[in-house]
Amino acid sequence: MESTSRTCGLDNVHLSFGHDEYIFRVTQKYLPEEAQYMLRYHSFYAAHRHGAYRHLMDELDEAMFEWVRKFNPYDLYSKGRERPNTKEILPTIRSWSPSSSLTRLTGEAKAVPSLRSG
Repeated sequence: MESTSRTCGLDNVHLSFGHDEYIFRVTQKYLPEEAQYMLRYHSFYAAHRHGAYRHLMDELDEAMFEWVRKFNPYDLYSKGRERPNTKEILPTIRSWSPSSSLTRLTGEAKAVPSLRSG
């Protein structure tokens, strides 16, 4: 990693992303910033679980990582044997974004844009 100044913010750090960055970009128009952080950084366990890279985080990152930690119990690798009760968690998910945004997101689910150029 090249030299990076302290508290430069994670937006200025080159990280390797896969599905996290894809879903972040696909939902950018539809979800609030808190949800975007949860999606983009949920696999960045070194930061949200072990406290690594905090010297690179700015104030926004620090605040938003509270949301990433709240999301962690619902992450694929954090699940127990029981499936989540969607009737219980759906109101929370809906509170993250206006229903019109969820409708638009659901309506466009069949036509998810590709990040590949060309």
